[in-house]
Amino acid sequence: MNEERRQVLRMLAEGRISPEQAEQLLEALEEGERAAPTPRPEPPGFQQERIGGIDLDKLIEMKAVGITPEYIQEIRALLGNVSLDKITEMRAVGVSPDFVREVTAIVGKLPVDKLVEMRAVGLTPDLLRQWRQGGFDLSGEQGEQSSPEPTFNWDWGRLRPPRRAEESGE
Repeated sequence: MNEERRQVLRMLAEGRISPEQAEQLLEALEEGERAAPTPRPEPPGFQQERIGGIDLDKLIEMKAVGITPEYIQEIRALLGNVSLDKITEMRAVGVSPDFVREVTAIVGKLPVDKLVEMRAVGLTPDLLRQWRQGGFDLSGEQGEQSSPEPTFNWDWGRLRPPRRAEESGE
């Protein structure tokens, strides 16, 4: 995760920008990354600084958001082999193993990006429970798992409100 994405997520977590503004900024960053030229290869003989097989810059970034080896182990036990970049995004917005367990118990397994988005905008397991108790169908359909990160058809636009008696013919 680059520094600009971290800054946007921090501003969102601190309440300095709205979820809509954060989404616009993140989309603009993604567009800029797609349009950016391919980085030049490092000169011959260049040694990237590494500690224990991890790039030193990545290790510093992980420490900055409070990642511990235990956190990595718990997240991977719950979600599979999640990349360190995704784990850093999760931790930066406050996705905890308990959050993952609770949300998964309510709506089923979700992709990491959805968990990050949910936490970043303040969507809590309690709110999901309230929606379910209000009659909303929060179940998702899981697609084929052909890649390390599963694909899902779970979409916020598919939330269905409770049916009225006149609609159901009762």
